[in-house]
Amino acid sequence: MYRSSKQVKVSTLYGDTILLNTNTGEYLSFNETGQLFWQALINNKNEDEALQTLLGQIDASLDTLESSLDKFKDKLLQANLIEKI
Repeated sequence: MYRSSKQVKVSTLYGDTILLNTNTGEYLSFNETGQLFWQALINNKNEDEALQTLLGQIDASLDTLESSLDKFKDKLLQANLIEKI
């Protein structure tokens, strides 16, 4: 579904996941919930599968998770931190 862009390095530091764009120096860090969203985007075949994974991990409605996942994904795409595969 998605993968980190070629110019992005992914690290975990003090429990936070950090995405660093090595071309621009821009980075984004996120907490445990953000890590769940990150893993769902990277490790699932499609967004429906990602949402089902998140439903089993986060106590929230499907509508809330869908909206949050879309916003998270759009932020990563706009920052060129992920790309669709």
